[in-house]
Amino acid sequence: MSQSIAAFNYRDKYLSKNPISRYLVGNFYSAVEAIVREVSEPARSAIEIGCGEGFSSARLARMLGDGVAFQASELEPDLVVSAKARNPGLTVTQESLYDLKHPNAAFDLVFTLEVLEHLEDPERALREISRVTKRWAVLSVPREPIWSALNMVRGKYWSDFGNTPGHIQSWSTSAFKRLLDRHFAIRAVRTPLPWTIVLCEKRPGT
Repeated sequence: MSQSIAAFNYRDKYLSKNPISRYLVGNFYSAVEAIVREVSEPARSAIEIGCGEGFSSARLARMLGDGVAFQASELEPDLVVSAKARNPGLTVTQESLYDLKHPNAAFDLVFTLEVLEHLEDPERALREISRVTKRWAVLSVPREPIWSALNMVRGKYWSDFGNTPGHIQSWSTSAFKRLLDRHFAIRAVRTPLPWTIVLCEKRPGT
């Protein structure tokens, strides 16, 4: 995946002045907040893995509040710098989702939002997420084929049938649930257009 493409795609929806785009992103984070409220025990520690430039980290930090020890991480060093600048005081580390720099069960809650679709080996990433979470994970991906269809409606990526550059995996809601079910117990699902968001619970003994 091209770093410049990844950065552009990640930034575009947060900086867009289009009211429809802003509405959809707002709905996405409202759904994330709603699904977090379904966690049976309030999290005291949380991490966002794959935070990009830190736009999502800022929203998650506000959502979680001061009572949660929150940090973030990102693969690309320049995006780590941007995330730190956008979130003064937030610990942002550079790491690969395939090789996280944290001990087992380090966090009560792990967020990985709009990351798995960029990975060649999402199963390996899910094993790492399962390893570092004590209990909960919130995972999201674009919901296909709706995501690509909406891209085409707005005149984007026609030569790739609406597939966003850098997206090398695609899942419908049911296919994403099947993937996650191999690693977690699924506790809640939200489908704000055009995403799938899933609250996962670590299975005992994993």
